[in-house]
Amino acid sequence: MRLDGPVDSLELRLVSYQFAHAAEWWDANWLVVEIGAQLNGRRWRARDAALLTVDVAEMADWLGRVATGRDVPETIDFTEPCLALTVDQGAAGPPTLYVDLAHEFSPPWLDGEARLDGVRLHLDLDRVVLLDAASSLRLQLAGLPPRGERTLANE
Repeated sequence: MRLDGPVDSLELRLVSYQFAHAAEWWDANWLVVEIGAQLNGRRWRARDAALLTVDVAEMADWLGRVATGRDVPETIDFTEPCLALTVDQGAAGPPTLYVDLAHEFSPPWLDGEARLDGVRLHLDLDRVVLLDAASSLRLQLAGLPPRGERTLANE
């Protein structure tokens, strides 16, 4: 998935399952994610077990709903606090997407408490780009599908 704004950008790629042979639902569905990001001209890459398979499906659905102008929660975040998306669907023009990258996804020039707070990318995006991003996530997830059955006992 690639999102390019006028200055900032984000590339997100699903790499692998964190635990290739796990049997327990939580362990079986953690994905290693690699990002490439740019903030005000400064680039970095990071890799971490940051999303569950269900998180990726939820993000794809959320982006698709933003792209088609449907109601969505303003912010979507996930089990790990390193990635969150916020949309501003102002009255005119395309939506503005904010991507918060913190903890393991923070840029390497941050340290200490600043890594916990992270940074915010600002992306003014065409709705077609958001649909492409949602499709990209779904396609990547097809190669790393949810494994096992999620039950209340897994929670």
